[in-house]
Amino acid sequence: MYRLAFGLSAIFTALASSASATITLPGPTWSSYTSAASQNNPTSRQQLDTSAPNTSTSGSSTGSLTFGNSPVPYVNATASSSSTLGPGGGSAGAAQSNGDLTYYLEIVGPASANTVQLGVSAYGYASNTSPAAIGAVGGQANAYLTLNFYGGPPYLAAQSWQAVSNNGAPTSYINVNELFPAYVNEPIFVSMHAAAYAGSAVGPGGGAQTPFSSASAYIDPYFSLSQSLLDAGYQIEVSSGVGNSPIPPSAPGPVPGFGLAGLAALALAGFYAKTRHS
Repeated sequence: MYRLAFGLSAIFTALASSASATITLPGPTWSSYTSAASQNNPTSRQQLDTSAPNTSTSGSSTGSLTFGNSPVPYVNATASSSSTLGPGGGSAGAAQSNGDLTYYLEIVGPASANTVQLGVSAYGYASNTSPAAIGAVGGQANAYLTLNFYGGPPYLAAQSWQAVSNNGAPTSYINVNELFPAYVNEPIFVSMHAAAYAGSAVGPGGGAQTPFSSASAYIDPYFSLSQSLLDAGYQIEVSSGVGNSPIPPSAPGPVPGFGLAGLAALALAGFYAKTRHS
């Protein structure tokens, strides 16, 4: 589901501009898919190409995908599934969610500088809960952020970060606060992805059981310039409808992991605090 843009030189030739000009970058694209299945219940699936929330539920299995655009864009994927023994014997279920958000940013400013330092700050995680995941797939989660720089030569290497957590493995994090060279008046392609899968199965007679599992993945980026660059007339433009504002301290947000009580679906809880300075 990761989409790369090729052959954009003709489109962006018209976008190169001076610091005083107004540019129009291509708009963002969203893509999300959720599905859920469980024994003796209809299977649910939904594919969307908008930023609307996407949820599929079947019995006690739920996959959910949400996007955010402000103050920064984010992608959040969750999945949970639980199974129990009933009068008819064992049961099984599974759920998944996958989401992608792509957009563009550009450093606009005096052409006297070929490249400047772009501040990249990103938070993300992949988390799963899979007790006794033996003989059945438990929770799986992954999140990534990729930047592709246009301009050159010389050409700037793409930058990518990933978090992965599968089948009982510990939570994996993305914590980025770095500077990277980026061309002035040239677009940067931003790709965000989050995916989660959860499976469950129980059967009569004991043995290998996975009564429940859950997974969640999340990613958000923020881009900034130093005060000296801002004072020199440089600024960051992003695709229309996508936010790029500093996140205030103690801003509410998701935390990795969520509780599963009985046959209930997922319930996200908690907050994380972070401060980002432009």
